[in-house]
Amino acid sequence: MNNTKKVLITSLIALLFSGWAYAEVPPIEKSIMLAIEDLEQLDINFQKAKKVTYYPGEYLPAKVSSIPGKTHPLLTPTDIQQVEFLFAQGKRVAKGEAILVIRGPAVHHLINEYEGKKTDYLLRKKRYKNNKTLLNKQAINESLWIDISREYYQAKLEYEHLRHFFTLVIHKNETSPSLTLSAPIDGIISYSNKGTFQSGETLAEFMSPSSLALNLALPVSYTDQLAYLQVENLRPEHCQVEINRVGGVAKNVFIEAWSKPLPPSCALKLGQTVRVKPFFSASAYRIPQQAVFEWQDTNHIWVKNNNSLQAIPVQLISTEKNHYLISAPTELSEQEVLTSSVSAAQGILLGLGAE
Repeated sequence: MNNTKKVLITSLIALLFSGWAYAEVPPIEKSIMLAIEDLEQLDINFQKAKKVTYYPGEYLPAKVSSIPGKTHPLLTPTDIQQVEFLFAQGKRVAKGEAILVIRGPAVHHLINEYEGKKTDYLLRKKRYKNNKTLLNKQAINESLWIDISREYYQAKLEYEHLRHFFTLVIHKNETSPSLTLSAPIDGIISYSNKGTFQSGETLAEFMSPSSLALNLALPVSYTDQLAYLQVENLRPEHCQVEINRVGGVAKNVFIEAWSKPLPPSCALKLGQTVRVKPFFSASAYRIPQQAVFEWQDTNHIWVKNNNSLQAIPVQLISTEKNHYLISAPTELSEQEVLTSSVSAAQGILLGLGAE
C-alpha cells in the first residue's frame, strides 16, 4: 500500500470518528429515577465527572511546509548550465553567506550584460538630469523630453532587474566564468537538483524558521470548533500549535488547513511528515466507559441525586484510554456517576430485579 492510500484511509477513519461530536444530545423529557437503597445488596461505586474544555480527535498526517507567500526566491536572470550548491537541502544559512556558484558560458555574457546595462543607465540618468534643467527653463520641447524620460526609465528598469541579482554576488571569476552568490536572508535553504535552469526560474528559496507551519488535509466535519494540533511523540509544551486558517474550498471530503508558525521547541524539519492529533473546543465531561448504558436507543449514565440515581442521556464525543468524553443536556461537573453495577441498575429499570 503506497503512502497516498495510507493517508487517505487514515483520514477517512478520522472522518468516521468525527461524526460522534456533532450528534445532538436528547433533552431530558422525563426523569428516570432509581432509589439507591434498591442497589444496597450490590457493590456500588461512584466517580466524579470531570469537565474538559478540549477533546481529541483521531490522528491525521501533516507536513512541515513554508507558509505561502513567506518564501524569498532567488531567480536567475539568464539560462544557467551548471549550479553548485554549497549547502545541503534544509540547512540554515546566514544572510551574506556564500550559498551557491553558477558556471558556464552564459555567466560571461551575464557579466557583460550587467556592465553594459549599468553604463547605459548611468549615461541616460545624466542626460535625464541635464535635460530636466533645460525643461524647467523651457529650453527643449516637450516631445523630446518625453523621449528622454522614456529611455531613462526603460534603462533604469533593465539595470535594476540585474542589479538586484548582482547585489548577492560576493565573488566574480571572469577567467573561468563563475559567480558566487550569497544568501539574501537568514533562513532555511531549499532548491531543486535539476542541474540546468532557464531564465526566470528559481535557483533556490529561503525561508525564515518562523515561516514554517503544519499543512494538512482535514475532514470537512473537523473544521468546526477545531482549536489546536498536538504533534505525536512530542510533549504538549514542546509542540502544541493553534490553527491559523482553514480553507473555504473542499476537495472531496477534505479541506486544506494551516497551523500557526511552529515554535522552535518543535524542532521539526522542512518537508517532514508527522502525525498530529486535533483538539476541539467543547463543553464535555470525562467518565469511565463502564458508566455508560443504553436505554431506548440512547446512551445514558446514572448520576447520584441525593438518595437516588437519575438516568441522564449523553452523547459520546470521543474515547480516551478507558474513558469516554461525553456531552450532556445538564451540568455534570463534579457530579457523582455510578461506575459499578451499572447493568444491574439497568436491570431494575427493566423490571428484572437486582442481579
